[in-house]
Amino acid sequence: MYDELISKKKCKNLKFLGLSGNNLTGKIPPELELLSALETIILGYNEFEGLIPPEFGNLDNLQYLDLAVGSLSGPIPSSLGKLKK
Repeated sequence: MYDELISKKKCKNLKFLGLSGNNLTGKIPPELELLSALETIILGYNEFEGLIPPEFGNLDNLQYLDLAVGSLSGPIPSSLGKLKK
């Protein structure tokens, strides 16, 4: 589902993704890495579970990532430490 939306390039220039406090559930879709222009991702105050997608480390423009207050588990991916911005 996410692949289809993103692959149609409707969101290719998206820089800000704010979905905080929407009671979203499930895993954070790793396909978000396809939104390569993203600078800010705000997904806090939802009910996401599982791991932080290591693919987020491929978002070279990412400057701010908010995953506060949720049910994520596991380590912070080392790939995030490679981000330069």
